[in-house]
Amino acid sequence: MMIENILRAFLLGVFLSFILMCVFWAGIFSNYINYYGISVFFNPFFGNVFNGYLFIVMVVVFGVGFFIPVVGFLIKLGYCVLLGISLLLFIPSLGKSMGEALLSKKIALTIDGERKNVVALYEDKFYIVYQNSSEVLPTLEERKRNLSYYEKP
Repeated sequence: MMIENILRAFLLGVFLSFILMCVFWAGIFSNYINYYGISVFFNPFFGNVFNGYLFIVMVVVFGVGFFIPVVGFLIKLGYCVLLGISLLLFIPSLGKSMGEALLSKKIALTIDGERKNVVALYEDKFYIVYQNSSEVLPTLEERKRNLSYYEKP
């Protein structure tokens, strides 16, 4: 009976944590990555931004916390609040601003022997995506044309 409860808590924690992370990053993907027209599918994007340490902590907290009577209510309430915040990221302005806060950063690149300071919109293990100019462009097609993909050496 004890092993069954531990397994149930572990599987529930994995399920709830995975759903929470997927909803969070799907909101950012739909309103930040798609806003700029960065050509990446969701699965490689999710694999790039997935944090294993955070996932393990969430599995333990939600898995064990749901079955402890004293703090179970607070853990359930906290999960619902986090899920609500993640769902709010599907509002375009919130998802875009959270994506900018988490994914964009200022970096210096060497392009054709010339050092250039850019704002990287998205960084993968193979390339860095940045805009050629810092002006705000109104249409998706203009934003796509303004993107540059720098291959990492």
